[in-house]
Amino acid sequence: MQLVSKKMVDEARNADVELGEDWGYLGVIHTVDGLHAWSIFKVSGWQESRCVVPECHVLMGSDDPQLLVGEVANSLEDMGYPGITIVVAPGGLISGMDKIHAGFIAETLSRRIGFEVEVVNWNKAHRDNRYSTDRAYAISLGNDAIRSNRMRLGRTVENVESLQYRVNVRGEFDIFSDEEMGQRNLAVSELFYAYCHAMMIKHKPVNPVSAKIGKLARLGVNDVLGRTD
Repeated sequence: MQLVSKKMVDEARNADVELGEDWGYLGVIHTVDGLHAWSIFKVSGWQESRCVVPECHVLMGSDDPQLLVGEVANSLEDMGYPGITIVVAPGGLISGMDKIHAGFIAETLSRRIGFEVEVVNWNKAHRDNRYSTDRAYAISLGNDAIRSNRMRLGRTVENVESLQYRVNVRGEFDIFSDEEMGQRNLAVSELFYAYCHAMMIKHKPVNPVSAKIGKLARLGVNDVLGRTD
């Protein structure tokens, strides 16, 4: 079954997303058509409350890891992006070679920029048995963010409406794999996957003091109203 309609995708391109006080930068290194790509987002909240706004997408046109590391490092030097969190997200089902390749990028980039870069594997089983994998959960979060006006899609993000979902034999929410999409002649929305990764990764607020004050203020209101979140 179709996950997101074309109308919803078009509306998400013009979404007026309001980031929270805890907003910060998140970078995702991923693949598009087998070539490296580098996406930066402004995000706030996390998972079910996450808001996502794209800052830039860089499609490398190469699978050379050294060129990618240089591009990412130069971007950080030129633009800053204070406190950015960066992850490497191999595309599709992760094979042993993909893990090695992603690990090399993460290690090389970490040495270059001076802070840790992690590799994420979203094909492992999700902790909540309502979802088949972390991938299914992340894409479900992306779908919810589009529907609730918490995600703005860039103009270059294509084929989101091709995503198909089902409930598997264990009663879990599941997303068709890239291989299954190809067998059905459905285009894969690889750039959208970066947005879905951005739903799952914790970030560092650019203004942690303001974010903390905002959290305390909200707790104060809840206390007055006699509620706890």
